[in-house]
Amino acid sequence: MAGNAAGWSRLFDRVHVISLPGATERRQRLARYLPAHGIAEYRLADGFGPGSEEVVEAYAGRTVQAFPPCFRCGKNDCGQRDCNNVLLPAQVGNFLSHLAVWRRIAEDGGTALVLEDDVVFHDWTGVTLDWLAGALGLEGDGFAPERPRLLRLGWALGKDHVSGPPRLVDEVRMSNPCYALTAAFARKLVAGFETITTTSDIHLHRRAPAPGEAVTLLPPLGSELSWSVGAVASTIHPQIEHADYLMAEGRVAEAEAFRRVVAAHVYHLDWRAILVLGPVGGPLAETAVRLGACGVDVGHEADGRDGVAAWWLAVEDDWPAAAGTALQNRRTLRWGHLVQVVQDPRGAIPAILRENRDWPEARDFRRRHVLARLGLDLGAIGDEMERAAQTLLCWTRIVEDLVPEVWVRVEDGAAGVGACLDRLGIRRAEERAE
Repeated sequence: MAGNAAGWSRLFDRVHVISLPGATERRQRLARYLPAHGIAEYRLADGFGPGSEEVVEAYAGRTVQAFPPCFRCGKNDCGQRDCNNVLLPAQVGNFLSHLAVWRRIAEDGGTALVLEDDVVFHDWTGVTLDWLAGALGLEGDGFAPERPRLLRLGWALGKDHVSGPPRLVDEVRMSNPCYALTAAFARKLVAGFETITTTSDIHLHRRAPAPGEAVTLLPPLGSELSWSVGAVASTIHPQIEHADYLMAEGRVAEAEAFRRVVAAHVYHLDWRAILVLGPVGGPLAETAVRLGACGVDVGHEADGRDGVAAWWLAVEDDWPAAAGTALQNRRTLRWGHLVQVVQDPRGAIPAILRENRDWPEARDFRRRHVLARLGLDLGAIGDEMERAAQTLLCWTRIVEDLVPEVWVRVEDGAAGVGACLDRLGIRRAEERAE
């Protein structure tokens, strides 16, 4: 058996377990699992989900660092497509959940063990607990409540999770599934909190401890069921491991459904200095070429170093044929400047008319969003010229709802683009070369 009541109680005055209020299956497992592993008494701490009032208030009150920049490297574009560069509501909820527990520990005093509700313990936990009590005792006040101390005790499965002689090291591990702290360290965490600028594990285990305040136990006491083996779904980032677990269990429909959840999960945002929008492709293409002549690389329906120009980015919806991730869906894109391109209706309406005839995917895309946003069914208009005119008006309205910073009139040519750059404060190539 991993652990016993005496082993845990020798080290920790209280045990707190963070769990979302609706996590019924996880809580039922805890009620069986923890007593069987020596933890008969523990406090369930209701966590905060991504839609909770606390999380909404954190964003509204600007308690959360906004993107850009990347909260990890501090750059607008970190160049790593697989990097989670924006703090998601689930991550903010997780931070606030741990913060609430730190506040409770700071008020209660003493020492505390903190667990997440998918924690699992290893077979050597009981022996290691006895060793840990002795090791901390040798330091005299090694884990005294009045001394700021953090113990990293369990994290995702890896090379560390092999039985061996226990030892305490200074190496950092992201130990949110299982860690312990003194009331003095909890008070330090609470007193130092101002804004959420990173994830709870990076803040707790890497940034907050001063030299000598935190140690890591090897081998760790345990791991968790979500990231490591996928036995339960992660409440922060859905992992493909859970789909694999469901498939291995023969739950094929659930596995396929969860794969779709993983595919739809957004954890990375693209950033471009300029986003150029308008109702039809031709004027956007002309504007992109003129920007390029000024040394500003904006790709037309393609990714550019400085920006992108695509009419479908006026709305948040997948465009499967997009050339590059930054153009697939506006919900994954952030920008520094928004430019609206306008054209004389005598040129724009015939261009849309041609697109409606030759590009049914674009026609149907616009129709669907105009109906959803403005309540007008373009397909119900009998005359194709009027459909084109209404498309121009409606799509222009949709772009205007995004409050463009400047607008460029196609008929003004290069001078219009130059004036746009001047208004945005963007230097042209010849100016940057001086």
